[in-house]
Amino acid sequence: MNFVSVEDLKAAIESKLVTVKGKFAITFKSLDSPKLEVNIHAKDVFHAASTMKTPVMIEVFDQVKVGKFNLLDSILVKNEFKSIVDGSPYKMDISDDSAEEMYKKIGQWMTIKQLVYEMITVSSNLATNLLIDKVGAANVMNTMQGERYKGVTRCRRSEGI
Repeated sequence: MNFVSVEDLKAAIESKLVTVKGKFAITFKSLDSPKLEVNIHAKDVFHAASTMKTPVMIEVFDQVKVGKFNLLDSILVKNEFKSIVDGSPYKMDISDDSAEEMYKKIGQWMTIKQLVYEMITVSSNLATNLLIDKVGAANVMNTMQGERYKGVTRCRRSEGI
């Protein structure tokens, strides 16, 4: 499909989006043509949902890079966490997770690499919370609020991510 202008490209994208249920934000910038940029609801605020798993993964890899731990180090799989909001204890509900198999691993050890895989590939909320405990929620927030990720303002763990 060839587009005559940025406006044509934006109109084509918007015509596809109206046929899909939900609210979307899209930012597209051509690496070849810097003037070719399309922003649709780019400044809108959305709930992070599973997108917050990406900054958790970034923080894991940042800490591995500086030698805090190794991807082959193991973590005991548990389902007991403290809320970063008020410190109260909570457990993940299997019905709020897309990775039911992770709950069969409670009481077993998994490598950080395996947990990252479960978090990103299967979208496991349990694996996500285990990794947040490992790297620290404050560190994830600091990473996302740094220079590398302008525009990301909040990344907060809560029950039922």
